[in-house]
Amino acid sequence: MTRIRTWLAAACAAGSVCATHAQETYVTFDNFDASPISRTKYFDAERTRTLSNGALQLRMREYGPLGSSVGRVSTNWGEDLPRPSDITQLEATITVTAASVSGCGANPETSRVRARLIGTFFNVGRPTSGSFVGDVLAQVFVYRDAGDPANSLRVGASALVCTTSDCNGPTRSIGDFQELGTTTVGTPVTLRLEWDKAGNRIVFGRGSQTKSVSYGSLFETTHPGRPYKGIVLRTDLENCTGTTPTTGDISALVDNIRVNASALQ
Repeated sequence: MTRIRTWLAAACAAGSVCATHAQETYVTFDNFDASPISRTKYFDAERTRTLSNGALQLRMREYGPLGSSVGRVSTNWGEDLPRPSDITQLEATITVTAASVSGCGANPETSRVRARLIGTFFNVGRPTSGSFVGDVLAQVFVYRDAGDPANSLRVGASALVCTTSDCNGPTRSIGDFQELGTTTVGTPVTLRLEWDKAGNRIVFGRGSQTKSVSYGSLFETTHPGRPYKGIVLRTDLENCTGTTPTTGDISALVDNIRVNASALQ
């Protein structure tokens, strides 16, 4: 024991950290007694991905940046599917259980939250591995925009050609935005996303309702540079000057995910 005490005394004298008290008084940074996670204390907000009562439960809450009222920031959270190149048909039942989103009056953009089926199908040029540039990406989704009535949701779909490696920059639309009606929070909606290669079109479905867009003269030339299929939540939140950021909060249950049979062979 004496030998140990002598060694400790020598180590402390040499500059090791041996103090039994802090050099400053500790003050509470966060005791987590208030929800949600603080935007001013942490970089990330709230995201969960788990199974609940036989369904995939997804939830995300995000904040828009301060300091500017130009543009918006997008964040994704969900599950990617394996073997995306083999999937040409994707279907799932999505129940949005909560959705709220705020906008910025000084920003001409629109804040939005959505739950979606999404995927790339082919490339219209020379694909670069790992890059979305030239990939045709399609999606069908349940969404709410800032200013929409409480508990009301809309269903829409779109197809586009990515022009940046992450597909978050400018894009080239294929056909028009497709409206697939309205729904409400808590109502299950069955969505479908299909590539009709023989018909040169992307097909969107909601229940028995079907719409499509033709890519005509684009013609698929090869596989996508970044093969991808997913069940994903997304927030698109306006930048806003001041002290109060825009917010987006969406929760959804996803059940009965189905794909074309050949994708599982």
